[in-house]
Amino acid sequence: MQIIGLLRPIQHNSLIFPRALRPRNLALLTKPLLQHLESFYMRAWIDSLTPPAENGEALPVVTKKELERTLNMLKKEIALRELQLVNYRKEYQEIHDGLDHCGILPGAPWEFVVFRTNYGVKSDVPWACVLQKLQLTVPACLLDADQSDLLPLHELTVVDDEETLAGADPHAVRQAFRAWVAKDLTPRLNTPERFGGIFKAHRKVLSNDPHDENHPAAYISPRWRYCLLVDETCLSTLDGPLLSGGPIVKLVTTDGQYERCAVVAEGWDDGESDDETEEVGWMYMEVSKYVQAYNGLENSYGWMIIYQRPCSANLDLYKCAREYSKH
Repeated sequence: MQIIGLLRPIQHNSLIFPRALRPRNLALLTKPLLQHLESFYMRAWIDSLTPPAENGEALPVVTKKELERTLNMLKKEIALRELQLVNYRKEYQEIHDGLDHCGILPGAPWEFVVFRTNYGVKSDVPWACVLQKLQLTVPACLLDADQSDLLPLHELTVVDDEETLAGADPHAVRQAFRAWVAKDLTPRLNTPERFGGIFKAHRKVLSNDPHDENHPAAYISPRWRYCLLVDETCLSTLDGPLLSGGPIVKLVTTDGQYERCAVVAEGWDDGESDDETEEVGWMYMEVSKYVQAYNGLENSYGWMIIYQRPCSANLDLYKCAREYSKH
């Protein structure tokens, strides 16, 4: 885990509630399919070589040569289907693909940068527990998906600066994260001249400009487009069972211009309207969904897919589920 100072889009509710897991064992997929193929092609072969007689009875017309040829064709077809299963796209394949992005120099890790905004003696232990859960959830998810090769490529950068971040909201953290991205991303650009050089690329990242094709952070790894925020609200969700999906953290996007609301709409944690689709630039996410969220956000439309406007009802529902799991 790297700790530094500040100067240095899935289903709609998928990041809060668990989804069904697909089989991880290739044999569970391979065996039924191969049996089905063998049965299907054998029936097709029999139908083609055994025409019915006028009285409805089949007339055997199969020769030994035809039998061997057909069985060889069947074996080749089964081998092809087996190869396709071996090459079945892995659950977190998008993370692999993002690490090979042509616009970034090789060697960059994958991660969500984590910002701490709650300080004080009473927050030190809960904060340490959140970091511990973040450290544990990544290997657990990767091992469960049989993709442990991604683990050495993961880092956990923590921005912990009480002087500048104490009490910071998502808007302040967004600006702090843009400053971090500007310093970390611009030296890694493969073709900075596309954005007018390092200096202009640096300035572009610091701006509120949308992530269009002229923005250095567009279409690249979520590492430079999204970050995690841990504040007092997040720490309050920590007191749950060891195997729960919590605690809750705040997932913040840098893509877009978001203004602070003078008056937040009743029942919501940000935003002016009562429209559940209002975009406020951040959302709640369970720590256990860290890898799943990162993989989904590799997609250009990932944020649109997973976004859920933050509201107190979501936290209350999570806390109720947490209390229920204790009994």
